[in-house]
Amino acid sequence: MGRSTVYVFSLLVLLTVVGRGAEGPSVPLPSKPAEGPSLSLSKKGDGLSLSAPEKSPAPLATVANEPIKPLAANPLDPTTAEQWIEQGKAALQAKRLDEALQCFEQATLRDSKNVEAILEAGAILGKMGRLEGALAKFLSALIVDKKNVTAHFNAGQAYQQIKKPAKAIYHFKKVLQYKERDWMAREKLIQLYQKMEKPEEVKTQREYLIGMFKKGEVPVKSFIREEFELGPYFVVAYENFLHSVLGRRPVFLNFAVYTRKYKRFLRRYSLGSFEVTNEIARRSGRLKKGERLYHLDVIEGRRKSRERHHVVSWVKKPSYDDVRKVVYERLEKRAEENK
Repeated sequence: MGRSTVYVFSLLVLLTVVGRGAEGPSVPLPSKPAEGPSLSLSKKGDGLSLSAPEKSPAPLATVANEPIKPLAANPLDPTTAEQWIEQGKAALQAKRLDEALQCFEQATLRDSKNVEAILEAGAILGKMGRLEGALAKFLSALIVDKKNVTAHFNAGQAYQQIKKPAKAIYHFKKVLQYKERDWMAREKLIQLYQKMEKPEEVKTQREYLIGMFKKGEVPVKSFIREEFELGPYFVVAYENFLHSVLGRRPVFLNFAVYTRKYKRFLRRYSLGSFEVTNEIARRSGRLKKGERLYHLDVIEGRRKSRERHHVVSWVKKPSYDDVRKVVYERLEKRAEENK
């Protein structure tokens, strides 16, 4: 069963991922987050997404240790697993998460090997912020169907969220074993390898992903290169396909900065190379033949009230790590000043 037919819970995320753009993440993924991703998981389209929990997480023990009990007999209740699933989907559509979860659990009571019901229940637990419970569901689905791409993808996302990168990588690699051209799994591997400081692995996955974009196999204009936390900040770094591949868009990298606690958007650091600034630099003699000006700006606030300030410039295209270092140092300084 593919992700197109099963609800999957993101990074960031998660961001998330058809429709993402250079402005920074929009909640939930795969769309462009308006207020930034959160650390819980939710169902969204064809990929994982990050969104705020809709209620305070219940104790995980209620998922792992308490047996599921059949509901009291009611002549109007569904009688088959399929009927419970349909009722669960209706409740989910109406955003009645507790009721939907109960319906999918009832479905698994009637058919313990119904992978759809198991994954639906896991997605809801993720949306509630109960990541350990969600992970348990995804792993139990793999006991039934060890080649299930959705279960592997969701398990990888859950492990990524609870900071177990080696296990996350294992599951994303399993996705690629069964579905080699899965661009979202490769995006996730880029994020994980970046965090683990494995540049060769990042390069391999990035080049493969760019190759897929050139063939029209990636339906977005940018991908999430990395997510990291620094003091009071949560940062999502985007790389623009249109610049990397086609050179058609001036903006190459965006680092969207959010408050770590509430994921409120603060600012973004944007690396670009604009014709007007390059022309001015050429006329003033700042650029030699063959050089091109790349400048990093910080844009404070949202569109209606934003302010742009220059940070630093390069006369050739800087590496991702070069730009990240500048952004990191700037945020580190801000965090220190705000203590």
